[in-house]
Formats: sequence, structure tokens, C-alpha cells
Amino acid sequence: MSIRNQPHPFGMPAPRPKPKIYKYVSDDNPDINKIVFDIIDGLKIEEVEPDLFANLLPCLQQRSRALMEWRNQPASRSLNEAIEYILNYRYSNDPKQLKPKTERALTARSGKISQNEININIDNAMRGKYDRINPRLYRILNRELIKIRDESLSVKDYQTAEMAAEAARKVLTLSNENRFDEISTRKLEETEKTLLEREDSFVETQETWEKRIKDALQQKESDLKNIEKGNEEIVKEFDKQFDEPPPKSIFKYSPNILQLRSIESYMVKSGRYSEASALNEEATRLELIEDEQHKKDWYDHLQKKRAHLEKELHERYKIHDQNATTAIATLKKTAEKEIDQQQKSINRLNCHVDDAETLCSFMNHSFRSRRNRSPKSARSGSSKLPPLNSPAQQFRKKAIINSIVYTKTAKIEQ
Repeated sequence: MSIRNQPHPFGMPAPRPKPKIYKYVSDDNPDINKIVFDIIDGLKIEEVEPDLFANLLPCLQQRSRALMEWRNQPASRSLNEAIEYILNYRYSNDPKQLKPKTERALTARSGKISQNEININIDNAMRGKYDRINPRLYRILNRELIKIRDESLSVKDYQTAEMAAEAARKVLTLSNENRFDEISTRKLEETEKTLLEREDSFVETQETWEKRIKDALQQKESDLKNIEKGNEEIVKEFDKQFDEPPPKSIFKYSPNILQLRSIESYMVKSGRYSEASALNEEATRLELIEDEQHKKDWYDHLQKKRAHLEKELHERYKIHDQNATTAIATLKKTAEKEIDQQQKSINRLNCHVDDAETLCSFMNHSFRSRRNRSPKSARSGSSKLPPLNSPAQQFRKKAIINSIVYTKTAKIEQ
């Protein structure tokens, strides 16, 4: 018996009706933007049916990036939590009863994929309804479709073999693109998270440097005021010498006066008092003249010392001002260098995010369009699949995939 004549094993079981336990369900065709704003206002992502996640995720990511640019942290945090929930969502772990149509045949307790579920997805692949295939079954379906192709070739059922071969190729392509899309999305989320952390760190760095520079300027101003006040006290203390009489040690008379006093003393001893009186008057007159000159010389000396003291104090003030100015200039230069480095790092991350967003956007569009498109054989009867990507796109995709270190994943039990 040929495979074509065998009873069809791939019947779709009628889904059991489930209670409506979500606020937004796909059957109501809700407005995606309204859901996004409700999530910002506090709606839990668990109240949205998982069937809406595929259309909701791009809108959430776009709105989250806009809020990050506006620095609306609370709203951005709500959206990021919803995005993380969607990216980590696994239907088999959903405790609610209403699950997506592709998952309703899964065993509720164990989460293992039943043979009936595999048969349903094989039937969808053979009929070109790739949008109904569970992405978890891509690898299993590829093996099963190859078996169907080989069995069909063994009985010379070439039409079924051609359909199975095309479906296997398409499922393999979808599996690779699904894996690549997951990796790209995860890398995008990690880069966006790093970008957000860098931007927060950038703002903190700016504020820290601004505070340090402001404190340095205030400290400079305070130190200069204290130095100026101290200088005034020093000059004031020095000026007290002008209010005091000159020290007696400066009053040293000339030899002429000393000689007159000596002659005066000799005249007194000789009893020549009139001559001694004349000598005394002359010596006293000369002493007064020299005393005034000594006082003048003394105060001139004090003025010179005061001028020298003021010069020294001014030099100290100037040196401190220059040192403080140089230190602040160095501080500003260091701040500018660090801020510039962080800004360049943020710019590089922005470029990475833009590239990743472009790639993810292309992959999501391409992936959805291919899942929703029937194979060429189903449309025109031809057995040749159309090219899925341009050579440049395939090369870019392979290069990115080769740069990723894969980890082992648990195999799905059949």
C-alpha cells in the first residue's frame, strides 16, 4: 500500500473551550498600543494572552527605547519587565488554562510533546501552514519529514516525496532562523541593558565630577579668603611699630657731638662755665637734629620692611591661587577625558543596538513572512523553493552565528 492510500494520521483535534481568563485575548483583536500604555500604567503582562506576544514585543521594545531616551525610569522599568517576561516565556510553564492553539495538545502535567502533537505539526507542514507549527518541534519535524520523503521514494510516491522534501527544507530554514532570531534578540536585550547601565553611569559620572569641581572652586575661594584675612592680620600687627617710639639703640650720635660733650666736660672741670654753657647749647642743638634724623631713618626703614612684607604676602597669595587654579584645570581635564570616554562607549553601544535592531527587525519580518507563506509547490505546483535570502544577507547571518558560542540545550522528549 502506498503512503498516499494510507489513512491520514494527522487530524486536528477539536480544542476544548476554555474560560476567558485574560484581559486581552487575540480573538478580540485588541489595539496593541493600548496594551502597551496599560502596561505602563501597571497592567501585568500575565493578563495578556500569549498569542499576542509576537505582535506586542516589537512595540514594547520600541516604546522602552523611547522612554530610556526620555529617562522615564519607572515606565521603562515596567516595559522592561514585560519584555523580559515575554522573552523568557515558555508555554509549558504557564499555569493558566488558556494556551496558544499550537500548544493545546501538550500534556499539561509533564510538558512532554505527544505523538499526536507531532502528527498535527507534520500535517501543517505538509499543507504549507507553517504559521501553525510549534517552533519547539522544528528539529523533530525535519527528521520526520525526511523519513516521509524516504518512505515515499521507496514506494515511488514522488509527489508526496517532493512535498515532504520541500517542507523539510522550509522547516530547517525556519529552525535556523528561529534560533538565530532568539540569539539576536537576546544579544540585543543584553546590549540595551548594558547601554542603560552605561547611560546611568554616565549621568552619575557627570554629577560626581561637577560636584568635585564645584567643591574645589569653593575650597579655593575659601582658602584665598583665609589667606587674605591672615595677611591683613600680619600687616596690622606690623603697623603697631609705627605707634611706638623708636628703640634707644638707634640713637647713636656723631663724633662731632661726642667731641663737643667732651670739651664741655673739660670746661666744667676747669671752671670755665660760660664756655661750657655755649658748648652745651650747641651740642644739644646738634643732638636734636640728629634725633629727628634717626627717627626719620627708623620709620623709613619700617616702611621698607612693610613694603617687603606686603610683597611676600602677595606672592604667597598669588602662588596659592595659581596652584589651586592649576589643580582645578587638571581636575576639569581629567573629568572631560573620562566623560568623553564614556560618551564614546555609549555611542558605540548605540551603534551596536541600532545594528541589532535592524537585524532583528529584518529577521522578524522575514521569519513571519516565511511562516505565513505557502510553499511554491502548493501555490504553483513547482517543486523548487524560492531563494530565502540574498547572498549578502546569508553571509552576514552566518558570520554572526559563527561568532556566537552555543551552549547545550536539553533535548525534547518524544
